[in-house]
Amino acid sequence: MNWSYRKIPLTIKDIRDIESKLELTLPNEYKKILLSHHGARPDKKRFVTSTKTERVLKTFVPVTSDYEINLFSLIEWLNLPQGVIPFASTPSGDYICFRYEQNEDPVIVLYHHEIYSFEHVTNSFNQFLQSLY
Repeated sequence: MNWSYRKIPLTIKDIRDIESKLELTLPNEYKKILLSHHGARPDKKRFVTSTKTERVLKTFVPVTSDYEINLFSLIEWLNLPQGVIPFASTPSGDYICFRYEQNEDPVIVLYHHEIYSFEHVTNSFNQFLQSLY
């Protein structure tokens, strides 16, 4: 996969600080993306949800306060439930999120911000990456 529009690179310490603030462990593949492609746009953008509707990924969300719109500002602005972490946006302003439940690996959901609803995407971040086309 090719990436464009990378943001300021992150360090392992940055990621540990983010996990500490969130009080959870991010998926390993996501951490690799943060280290090498923080806030970037992948060339494979399309994915399918549980409704079989084709969706489009715009960009991965920056995670640091160096950017006005970032992981933490989105959690607050969207008033997301505990354990729902946005990691990418769509062109329509919806968000692809990790959804943590009962200390399990997070599933991937699409949050429709105008109707306050979730749509299942995949059972893991690795599956999500592999499903992009």
